[in-house]
Amino acid sequence: MKVPASPLLLGLAALLPACTSLPKPTVNATGAIPQAGGIELVGGAADDGDWQSAILADLAARGFSRSERADYLVQLTTARLPGGTGLFAPQDKADEKTWLVPPTRSRSAELRVYTLVISQRETGRELYRLVGQEPVKQGRPGVEGQLLQAFLTQLGGSTATATARP
Repeated sequence: MKVPASPLLLGLAALLPACTSLPKPTVNATGAIPQAGGIELVGGAADDGDWQSAILADLAARGFSRSERADYLVQLTTARLPGGTGLFAPQDKADEKTWLVPPTRSRSAELRVYTLVISQRETGRELYRLVGQEPVKQGRPGVEGQLLQAFLTQLGGSTATATARP
């Protein structure tokens, strides 16, 4: 005797793959990319392979070139944050605070975080900050390149005039 499949069970079966997938990467920018000029990579950033090379190639395509007497200092960092944590930073005004990376709800999903900061060499003033994050579930492979692609898309959509951080 064959038992007909319940529409409710079929609906649940269709929803299960959606529940197990990880959220897409998010990228947030403050400030604006300054006009092209010389850049110096600072902060002891170790060569992080494809990510760092792709960002530097994108900046070079915009007219930035590496120089010892650069107009701008560039910091590139990568980090993995444990589940349930985030990055918090005060703004210029003491009463204004914001999350650079809000904490995750899941304690089992790490966050992969990329950060690009462009500062004025003479004053040290931050002109542009780009922070990208992507959840990485332990034991499950992530989709390689999604965070980098989202990061480069946001970088490409930024305006080309220098402004101070709000």
